[in-house]
Amino acid sequence: MNLGLWTTGRDEAAFALLKAIYNATKDSTIKGVISYIFCNRKKGEGIWSDTVINWGKEISIPVVSISSSKYEPELKKIDFEEWRKRFHTEARKHLSSFSEDIRTLVGYMLILDTDSCRDKTTINLHPAKPGGPKGAWQEVIWDLIENNADESGVMIHLVTPELDAGPSVSYCLYKIKNRGLEKLWEEHRMRLKNMRLPEIIKHEGESYPLFNEIRRLGLKREFPLLIHTLKTLSEGKVRVEKGKVMDREGRILREGYNLTKEIDEAIR
Repeated sequence: MNLGLWTTGRDEAAFALLKAIYNATKDSTIKGVISYIFCNRKKGEGIWSDTVINWGKEISIPVVSISSSKYEPELKKIDFEEWRKRFHTEARKHLSSFSEDIRTLVGYMLILDTDSCRDKTTINLHPAKPGGPKGAWQEVIWDLIENNADESGVMIHLVTPELDAGPSVSYCLYKIKNRGLEKLWEEHRMRLKNMRLPEIIKHEGESYPLFNEIRRLGLKREFPLLIHTLKTLSEGKVRVEKGKVMDREGRILREGYNLTKEIDEAIR
């Protein structure tokens, strides 16, 4: 399996995940190779993107970088949708010579244009279970708290023109009402007697203890889920054909492949 990895290289976590994928290909956990890394920053635009570019040279993986901040800035101001289309068309032109079965977004901070969603099977991580809350991870967690949810999850989904709405390829689930969180949920219920949730969000934000713990439980599953998903795809246990996710026998997996057991074992 040939992998194309797209990243902005915004932070240490993105770089760590790129390294984790690379290491998993080297030890044959993932039966495949990284064909290229695409970064939408050029050298000098960020510490971690520079780290990614330098690291790619060290391990002899081609790194193609095009600066999205410097690409047709005037068009970007007046017609962002057209700019997005042109930028990604330019990116695909530079990447057309590489073999690529699965394109994986690894901390890629731009929204893909329609053609880039459809020309290759492209996957991304979303910090919720299939059918769960949409939006950024912060929005997901506050939605879980607001709705007094019993469980959450992490999923890898197909990237489609409709944001966060592509079919789930794989997922894992975890409880957020277990014994370890009882005290935090009780404290939260007590806080709601004196303060509405929007006020809690405004005054405490991401430092809110219940928010923090739910985030921790999800975050530690993200790396293993992506690695195990790529492993599962490389072994043919899951395949994607014409935008549909199916198992080895060709049965449609409407919620994706359940990797909860494997991820629980991995984080243990």
